[in-house]
Amino acid sequence: MPGGRWLILAMFGAFVVAAIVLVGATLVGGRDSPPDGFTIFWLAAVGWNAYWWLFRIAAELRIEGSDLCWWTPLRSGRVPLAEVTEIRPWLLASNVGVFRLTTGPSVIVIATKGFRAFTDEIARIRPDLPVRLGWQARLAERLPGWNRFKRD
Repeated sequence: MPGGRWLILAMFGAFVVAAIVLVGATLVGGRDSPPDGFTIFWLAAVGWNAYWWLFRIAAELRIEGSDLCWWTPLRSGRVPLAEVTEIRPWLLASNVGVFRLTTGPSVIVIATKGFRAFTDEIARIRPDLPVRLGWQARLAERLPGWNRFKRD
């Protein structure tokens, strides 16, 4: 997705601005102020989604040589493909791919168009690596859209 990391940052910027406005309106009070519960819910939702979308879910993956490189809007990493122990769907959503690693947290990515070719390339490099795709990841290959996965 062109500008994926920047688009996510812009989206969260809007959510934070909305949170500031909600908190301000809640603190000021008045007849038209939002309920306290809604403001608390909004802040919790922004925090929860910020953790996942800004730090945990990779917006971009690449294979560079024998390394898996990934980027979230606020984090990035590089790990040798030898340290990937499996690629599998997330237990709660089959459109999310999980790259389990020998050390550190897993790399998580939304499985969109091109994900199967990306995992096939990894399987060519590491034929011993267990690779499973969820049904939604397989379906994504048939849908229109951009291929986010790159090889350098």
